[in-house]
Amino acid sequence: AKQMVLKQFLSGYHVDELLSLGERFSEEVIPTMLRPEGMEKLRWHQQQGHECVLVSASLDIYLESWARKERLTAVLCTSLKKKNNGDVTGEIEGENCYGEEKVRRIKGWHKGKPAKNTYAYGDTSGDLPMIKSARQGYLWTKQENRFVANHRAS
Repeated sequence: AKQMVLKQFLSGYHVDELLSLGERFSEEVIPTMLRPEGMEKLRWHQQQGHECVLVSASLDIYLESWARKERLTAVLCTSLKKKNNGDVTGEIEGENCYGEEKVRRIKGWHKGKPAKNTYAYGDTSGDLPMIKSARQGYLWTKQENRFVANHRAS
């Protein structure tokens, strides 16, 4: 379904136009969607000097702008295919960054780096593989309105 929606609405746009719209979206809309508790966790990790990586099934055309402003180390997310002239096809480049794909991307990004205590936070079932692969994983629960330890690797 995601692929069909992207193709219907984004096919034919030039990537620069989408990046411009994404910049506006990251400034005006994303801040209204954020949980204060999540931003507190992010700030704590940044104060500790941790590398903070955003891993999301959402699109790079707006996440990368937001992540730069928030001083994140990297963004691992879903990207759109582009033609040689910069027009977007509406198709996803590679795999949708969801479920096990999140774990695969994190492993690829982390390859060759020293082992560290890893944290992961999520709020959907698509985040569970990532949460379970982290040393300390937390899932947002609506019932408790907070992040709850979901899994701790041994």
